[in-house]
Amino acid sequence: MAEHAAQIPLKKRLLTAGALATSVLLMALGVSQVAGGAAHAAGALFSCDENTLYGINSSGAFDSINATTGAATVLRTQSPSNNALGITQGGGAAYATLNSKTATASGTITKYDPVADSTTKFSAYVPSATYRGAVDPSTSIYYYAQGNATKAAVYAFNTKTDTPIGQVGYLDFAQASTGDFAFSTTGVLYAVSGSQVVRVDGTLPTTVSTTSELSTTEIANLGSVTASPGIAFSTNGFLYVAVNGTIEKINPVSGTTVATNTITDSNGTFTPTDLASCNYADGLSAQTSVDQRWKSADQFTLTIQGGANNTLSDGNTATTTGSATGTQAVTAGADLVTAGNAYTVTQTAAPGSGTDLTDYDTTWACTSASGKYGVNGLGDTATVTLPSTRDDDVSCLFTNTLVAKHVVGQNDQYSTPTNTAIDDSAASSPSVLDNDSGTGLTITGNSDVSHGTLSFDTTTGHFTYTPNNGFAGTDSFTYTVADPSGQSMTPTVTLIVGPTAVADQGTVTVGGSVTTTAANGVLANDQGTGLTASNASAPAHGTVTLDSDGSYTYTSTGTYSGIDTWTYVVTDAGGHHATGTVHDDGQPQRGRRHTARHAGRHR
Repeated sequence: MAEHAAQIPLKKRLLTAGALATSVLLMALGVSQVAGGAAHAAGALFSCDENTLYGINSSGAFDSINATTGAATVLRTQSPSNNALGITQGGGAAYATLNSKTATASGTITKYDPVADSTTKFSAYVPSATYRGAVDPSTSIYYYAQGNATKAAVYAFNTKTDTPIGQVGYLDFAQASTGDFAFSTTGVLYAVSGSQVVRVDGTLPTTVSTTSELSTTEIANLGSVTASPGIAFSTNGFLYVAVNGTIEKINPVSGTTVATNTITDSNGTFTPTDLASCNYADGLSAQTSVDQRWKSADQFTLTIQGGANNTLSDGNTATTTGSATGTQAVTAGADLVTAGNAYTVTQTAAPGSGTDLTDYDTTWACTSASGKYGVNGLGDTATVTLPSTRDDDVSCLFTNTLVAKHVVGQNDQYSTPTNTAIDDSAASSPSVLDNDSGTGLTITGNSDVSHGTLSFDTTTGHFTYTPNNGFAGTDSFTYTVADPSGQSMTPTVTLIVGPTAVADQGTVTVGGSVTTTAANGVLANDQGTGLTASNASAPAHGTVTLDSDGSYTYTSTGTYSGIDTWTYVVTDAGGHHATGTVHDDGQPQRGRRHTARHAGRHR
């Protein structure tokens, strides 16, 4: 809320020739202006201190009222206006209209200028039984509405241009024959109907609509005050209501009457039909945000509460719904609060949601619309004490950052030589869970292997695997790992067994050479996964060049005829080895070329 600076009195202005010309122009436009008189010392704005209220009565008499004592000062009459009083922010003007039993398309809205001590009248549609009025400080629009109606029509008038807007909507609850409007600095509209105090939800419309429903939330009850025609707020957030010829000071949080004073001016007891001030309600609201939910059902409840004698009971809670991230749509409040008193704003797990708040890191910040008040902290409870020196709306935001980690499952790989088991059962052995991450992980199931037997401990993630006799190659199984939020992943455990080397045989012409490709090289009939060849030994009667893909070139030297033997090492993807033997048969030249041939192929 805006902090009110002391108003500086201006010199009384004389009616100049220019002012006369202005009056003539206004009359030509259908707008009338009444010059100042002795009832009000011209030159000063309305007082916006916490002790000054303004009231209008059924005959249009207009008074300033000392909220502490009830003493009143007569100002210029606003006749024919007699209700729906509203004052602009800073005290520059007062607007009112005529409460009549019948609607009129050519009704009157009056504007009183306290500096010039003059009243200007504007033609506008005015519905029947117009009891409520106030000026929204956030838009400078004067809103006035019916009372004693099931769907009370709400009308608007632009005070910046002094032009009527028309009907902008209707209130969603039945209006009693007494009540009024008042705003907060951010444009939250509060309405009193009988003893009921409601908050209009959302932003008030500023364009014409006869079908826009203005939803409301009840936030307080005025207790014994059941018929107040006018309300106004002071800087410290207390609510003043007019009851017959008295002013009652009420704690809007509890509905308790704090003080009562008779309103008396120079004419005797003054009985307002409406009240206004250029102070505004103090409101407190709260929202929450979440970057991501631990469980999709996680929800949060926000509660605003006061201390002793300031207990809030209506419109002060909100519970999130849905799965959206970021700032949640629901808001607890705004609720009326009083300055100088401490209020707590709490975030709790929504009932029945199973939410665990320890899954989140939570910070909070409470700031005023004016930017002149702010507190922040850690955790799920905020404490707010509004300053009493200015009107303010304060909003709190809880920021929840997920610290619990959703499951991330990683694939695993183990290897073993042929005919050798993988024993991962010991607690000191690496578990398949070791490279997985997440909070509170559990294994919920697993598949079986295809080329051996598997014993799998779903509690620890340890296992024993025994490959079938003679098997070399790749086997695998899967397991499902889940976190407490219900999310899960299914990694694959790859088991590399082998390798097995199978002997090779080829022929070569004595003194000649033979070259193979990978397709018919030394690895073609070996068994295993990801095989590579290396470390060829030196044959006795020739030379050999071996590539890692198993292709080779064997060259016969001399005149030796017969079997020449050499070996190689085959290595699989698991790093295990086997030794293979190659027999190259050197044959005498017979006029034809010999090529390598192998004993068999196996994959």
